[in-house]
Amino acid sequence: MTKYTKEIKLAIYHEWVDDHRRGTYLSRKYGMERGGIQYLVDLIQKHGEAILDRPQQKYTADFKLAAIDRVLLGGEALRQVSLDLGLTNQGILANWLRSFKENGYTVITKKKGRPPKNAQKQGQTTDQRAGRAGKEAYSRACIHKKIGGLNSRTQEPRKEELARAITELRQELRLSVKYIIDVINANPGLPHISRSNYYYQTHKPDKASGNQKLMDRIKEIYLEHSQRYGYRRIYGQLRREGYEINHKKVQRLMQNRHLNPQET
Repeated sequence: MTKYTKEIKLAIYHEWVDDHRRGTYLSRKYGMERGGIQYLVDLIQKHGEAILDRPQQKYTADFKLAAIDRVLLGGEALRQVSLDLGLTNQGILANWLRSFKENGYTVITKKKGRPPKNAQKQGQTTDQRAGRAGKEAYSRACIHKKIGGLNSRTQEPRKEELARAITELRQELRLSVKYIIDVINANPGLPHISRSNYYYQTHKPDKASGNQKLMDRIKEIYLEHSQRYGYRRIYGQLRREGYEINHKKVQRLMQNRHLNPQET
């Protein structure tokens, strides 16, 4: 990977800011990827030119884990976290994330020197145990966060909404339905669901599937009015257009598609 001196980085920055040169031109001139140029400009604008004088750092495991948590648990964008922390490029955090997942959700820090053979073998066993424990702890945290977010509203989430969240967790974490539901039901603060109910919710026919034409028109009206129409006003519009429909059905279809009126 090409190393760029402070002088070159400053030249790129000032051409961007002072001469209004942009990514394609600067990328061809300096051989740096456009995404890297944009990140460099944003980094200097956020932290000042002094950020380029920062010596190469060795980050602690706690520092790395805090950054990883912001992305995986906090849902923050990798790029934004990298900028906030003043990392020289966003590839650093991306590498931490990849290593974290590859090593069983454990932050690995390299140590100098070669350990004795017996110590190396013992260390591998310890790392494997710590990795499994770390992955389980992290999985539980992800499950609690996602399901707890559903339960933060004034009323308990519907079973189909809960089942949908479990399916998403299953795909994201590659865990069994039994494990996820056991974690959920072991926490009294989370909405509970049985495995039989989960499978019922995921396999029952979609009531809205036979109303695709009606649903398309509802969405059109919703978007035509800048997402400000609730189900009552959309129901009135549909009636004026000759649709024979109950207002409760309109309400249910809109709820199923998360079409909620925006506040003005």
